Amino acid sequence: MSRKIFFSLILSGSLASVAIADLQNGLYLPIDDVSVLDVTGTQVTLNGSAVIAAPEVEFQVDAASMVAGFVLEGGLTLDVSATTSGPFSKSLSLPVTTLPTISFGPNVQVVPVVTIGAEVSGTAEAGMEIGLIQRFELHPSLSIGASMSTTLADVPDFLSQVSPPVVSGATGVDVSVEIETGILFLVTFNGVPLGGPVLESSFGMDLVVSPTANPWWDADGYVAVDASATITGIPLPEQTLFEDRVDIADAGGPFTAAVTSRWAHGFDLLSAEDATAIVPLGDGGAYVIGNGHGPVNDGWIARLDAGGNPIWERLSTVLPNGGSRPVDAFETSDGGLLVGGLAGINGTARVEKVDANGNLQWSRIYTDSLGGTLRLDSIAARADGGYVFAGKVTRGAVKSPTVVYLDVRGDLEKALELDVISESLDAHFIKALPLDDGGVILAGRISWEDTPVFVDQTISGTNGLLCKLDAAGRLVFAKILGNKGTGEIADADLLEDGSIVVCGEQNESSYGWVATVAADGTLDWSASLAGDPESLFDRLSSVSAVRGGGFVVGGTTGLGGSTDVWLFRLTRRGLPLWHKSLRSAGLDELVDLHATGDGLMACGMTHAAGPNSAGSTGDLWALRTTVDGMLHFSAASGLDAANDDVVWGATVTVKQVDVPNAGVVGLGVVQSTDALIYVPAAATLIEQL
Repeated sequence: MSRKIFFSLILSGSLASVAIADLQNGLYLPIDDVSVLDVTGTQVTLNGSAVIAAPEVEFQVDAASMVAGFVLEGGLTLDVSATTSGPFSKSLSLPVTTLPTISFGPNVQVVPVVTIGAEVSGTAEAGMEIGLIQRFELHPSLSIGASMSTTLADVPDFLSQVSPPVVSGATGVDVSVEIETGILFLVTFNGVPLGGPVLESSFGMDLVVSPTANPWWDADGYVAVDASATITGIPLPEQTLFEDRVDIADAGGPFTAAVTSRWAHGFDLLSAEDATAIVPLGDGGAYVIGNGHGPVNDGWIARLDAGGNPIWERLSTVLPNGGSRPVDAFETSDGGLLVGGLAGINGTARVEKVDANGNLQWSRIYTDSLGGTLRLDSIAARADGGYVFAGKVTRGAVKSPTVVYLDVRGDLEKALELDVISESLDAHFIKALPLDDGGVILAGRISWEDTPVFVDQTISGTNGLLCKLDAAGRLVFAKILGNKGTGEIADADLLEDGSIVVCGEQNESSYGWVATVAADGTLDWSASLAGDPESLFDRLSSVSAVRGGGFVVGGTTGLGGSTDVWLFRLTRRGLPLWHKSLRSAGLDELVDLHATGDGLMACGMTHAAGPNSAGSTGDLWALRTTVDGMLHFSAASGLDAANDDVVWGATVTVKQVDVPNAGVVGLGVVQSTDALIYVPAAATLIEQL
């Protein structure tokens, strides 16, 4: 597989820094089915990626001294699986790579030279499988003159995660993984080479598995950061900036049963179907909702166990035949499920409450009192115990964003409409994110132009819409994110620091789009993502914050009769730690995903092996991965999981403006009880994994 370099820094003057938005580039090495065949005959397969971001740099240089500050970020993701037992060892590395020269004014140039490599070794057992992530972020500062002093602005940020190992017997397993990175900043002043600072980091993980012991597995990590320099040919002594050993994770024992930490299942309802939302549960299982596109669009709801197998299934249908289309859901405080969606063939907002055993407790329909069509696209729990849903109301040619507040029984509390009619006749909320203080973040799209003269426009067409309401329903801000042409926010989530991550697409390229926005609505950074620079069409449809920092994001790549599912994990700064493509010969689509403590869960539609794999129909699809995003499919499934290269770069043309003349007005909503019934269902479970 070819290795690509993508690098972009914007610098000026003799002292310059690079903003986060400008450093979403670097080196990415996919590790796709790399075989380790030891002399003993041990067969081990490696999957994953190694990545290092282009550094954020501050330099101040004169003829006598140099002061340098950096931000360095990178990581290793690895899945280690064995089909035979015995010792193994493998080295993985990128060649020494020179990145483009950075100019600091007319006199100073800096050439970054980067290396990254890893060593994997240990003793494997047939049937063993382990997934892990190791990430680092360094903030060193060096002052170099006749001597050298080094400091760290912050304690290095090192993330180590490991999925519970899978072992098939009682034999012990020992795996060690170490990643080493180095970067030399070669400085010239008025064309004269001065040498420069060198930073090296090594970090690793030791995993010991002994199924009869307590704990039956234990993972420990270690970190070392060193700095050195060469000035006018004279090497300066190496200095250790940081060293540490940490306990990553372990588990009680002894081992009793294999952990089913990854699976992918298709479900067939004998017509075209798609899953629309997945809700991870604390026991490792999940609720999944979707649509069976039969004559009346019956809704489908299932509860899955930790292995992805149905505990129960239900079809929601309306009498007389009017259709039921679940769209979004979340687990309620009593362990049940609140489902939001559409009622009727033409669709109007509906909400229903189901208990943990799949029994319907109540259902409601909500309609616009002025005769428009009220649509629900997102529903969530409020901090005070009530609910809030977001969508739009359509009256003729006018579409306005709406948000509706409900109590715990689904009874209407208040309904609001974002008044942007003087600016746009087409606006829509697709996500509601309640805040602890009673406010709510609302994300979606809006059609708007900043000037009627096309050649002068900087934002036009359909673009992202991001709003915040306070606890009283007053508008705090309304922002447009975008550029000229079509683009939109498809999903959003709240990060641990209170900022907002959004994903979707922008028209400046065929790539997927992701951005973070501060809690006050200010754009932080914006970046594009692609697995192939020649891809015809990439879009991101769902995003979920990861506990401890960063987020997972997914979507669909391709166009026409063959589309593939994408999965990414990104750091808070936008560095892709791993990227997976899930492929069959037909259409595969991702609709919803959620990060879990040990990986992620996702759902959508697949045309892989199954009764509806041919033609225009498809099957409901749900999947669960480990922390490294890895899945292994059987040959009969028609699916493959590939570790692909990643193109990522700053999306510099995305702009942010306030929506002019935006306000909030009351929305007249009529509530009624829905004639909804739930009947047992038995979808055909199609094993994919």
